[in-house]
Amino acid sequence: MLWAFSFPGIHFLAVVPCIWVVGIAAVTWLVRGVTYLRSRRRAAHSGTALLFAIAPAGALVLALVLHANFPLRARWQSSKSDFQNAVEEVRAEPANWASWKPRRIGTYTITSVRIVDEGVIFYDEVGALSDDAGFAYLPHGPSTKMANASFENPQWLALGDHWYAWTASW
Repeated sequence: MLWAFSFPGIHFLAVVPCIWVVGIAAVTWLVRGVTYLRSRRRAAHSGTALLFAIAPAGALVLALVLHANFPLRARWQSSKSDFQNAVEEVRAEPANWASWKPRRIGTYTITSVRIVDEGVIFYDEVGALSDDAGFAYLPHGPSTKMANASFENPQWLALGDHWYAWTASW
């Protein structure tokens, strides 16, 4: 689950099996809880009810970690220097980046690059299901004028130092 949420968009093919696993675990937890309560009423139980708090506590921790975008931020930090180097290369020779071929930058596969004003937008291979996603270096921050027919309604997540993760419709 953490890996699926470490992309600027959610890795849909990775998250679907995780949802099934979490769903099966929740149903199992619920059935075991009901069984425990029934046996407790008959005074035929063993163990403590405190053990049943572990699963909801784990689910709460997972929800908080995902809500804080921790998987994306942690993976981004390991790739940030490679992206900073790529920005310098793009700025030095922008004509060479017009014929971009997919390549790895840090731990991400970047399929294309777009130069905007003084910034650079990188498109991640995974995207966000049917939308595009990636990273952007924007020294002056995101601008509404960046939106166009192939970059509709961009959503930005600030990563610090003028870097953003983004998703946008196409």
